[in-house]
Amino acid sequence: IDETGETVPVPDLSVSTEDGERLRDRVHEIEE
Repeated sequence: IDETGETVPVPDLSVSTEDGERLRDRVHEIEE
């Protein structure tokens, strides 16, 4: 549960770490 009190879905552990890193890089690119 996050600060808004909504239930946060459990991260899909089947997603590989490599995919996670790629997603994180994409988010950083968008933020910049």
